Amino acid sequence: MMSTIHATSIKLGNTGCLIRGPSGSGKSLLALELLGRAGENAALIADDQTTLMVENNKLIATCPPALKGKIELYGRGIIEWPIVERHQIDLVIDLVDTIERMPPETSFNCVINDIALRRIPVPNHALTDLAHQHMLVQAELLFSQPQK
Repeated sequence: MMSTIHATSIKLGNTGCLIRGPSGSGKSLLALELLGRAGENAALIADDQTTLMVENNKLIATCPPALKGKIELYGRGIIEWPIVERHQIDLVIDLVDTIERMPPETSFNCVINDIALRRIPVPNHALTDLAHQHMLVQAELLFSQPQK
């Protein structure tokens, strides 16, 4: 089964990240922040629309051809960014409208296309700054256990 969803996907090191949130919530800006800080160990998979498919019990992300290598930088327009053609998704970053001081452990899991994934709720850009968003993602990447 293949589906295209409104999301941005990136590769940070060996971890594939799917960034979800409503239009205008800051998906592309957070992706650019994470990509920029990760340097050569990072690549864009897709911005704005991500095609998802299941292969060998793994969730795989690719980019629709018309959007390949392009990402929106708010205030500048569409820019080119190095890509990886496809990558497994390991972490879902959901941009949310509320901040929970200590979210319950159940907030850190989700299922997409019958695949269990690690998830992190991150306040959208209207609620916090990029440094806080980046720290939440880094903490998840550094300290969490992979989804079983």
